[in-house]
Amino acid sequence: AGGRRRYSDYLSVYGEERASFGNRQGLTHAYGADFTPGEKLSVGLGFEIGNLEESDQLIEREAYTLSAGYTDEGLTIGSAFEWRDDRADGVARETWLFRSNLGLQLSDNWRALAKLNHAESDGTGGNIASADFTEAQLGGAYRPINNDRSNALFRYTYFRDLAPGQQVSAAG
Repeated sequence: AGGRRRYSDYLSVYGEERASFGNRQGLTHAYGADFTPGEKLSVGLGFEIGNLEESDQLIEREAYTLSAGYTDEGLTIGSAFEWRDDRADGVARETWLFRSNLGLQLSDNWRALAKLNHAESDGTGGNIASADFTEAQLGGAYRPINNDRSNALFRYTYFRDLAPGQQVSAAG
């Protein structure tokens, strides 16, 4: 649950309370601001604090995010950087996350897309150990404006997920 307040055409702020249920229960508080200095550019700043409970262990989370986006005729670009710090009973994990996407309208009939998500975490053990993740995608779409009966969509995805050691059994 949350709310957003728009102060002008250039600035809006938000606050959210995020409740988690299931394997990871908890409550976090997220706050931030979005700046739109022009019609094509947007910048966002945010932070999150709160507690999560996982495997009977209380994890204190602190996270900060910087994002930017640009939109022009036929071009959309967006990126975000996030830093997280999770701490619990003498163990800690520091995580850096990067997200980006690109959309390009090549013509009335052709579109291209690209996406990259990458995360690296360095943990000191326990339930919040180190792990790395990468997902990259390239794709395109052919959607002729004069013929709505034929469309083509193609996408290549590279996925690499290096789980923490506790998630790997003797069988791999």
